[in-house]
Amino acid sequence: SVATLPARLWKSQLKRLGLLCAVLMASTALFSDGVPPVLQPREPSPAALGLPPPPPTGYNYVVLHVWFITVTQRSINLALTVGSLTFCALQTSSICLVTTPGEEMAIGLRWW
Repeated sequence: SVATLPARLWKSQLKRLGLLCAVLMASTALFSDGVPPVLQPREPSPAALGLPPPPPTGYNYVVLHVWFITVTQRSINLALTVGSLTFCALQTSSICLVTTPGEEMAIGLRWW
């Protein structure tokens, strides 16, 4: 729907919204693994105590670890999800408010 609207309606808010979502994504990616979840320690079953450890693989869950900042695959996935959902929700509501007359909004709210 942005393609049919004049650029003056959406261009200025798109920059601010993009900056907000980028900051939100960066902070989520960098700091979402800072607080470890509260878990109960699990002990292996008695049958598995005598087994040798599994062979090492090339899989690495931690993508970046610098000083106290740890970026994991989970935090990157969470950051992309949070950023894209925030962008979609705010941009959709903004375009809805820009393109729908107030009378139509009132009729829609009265119907609901």
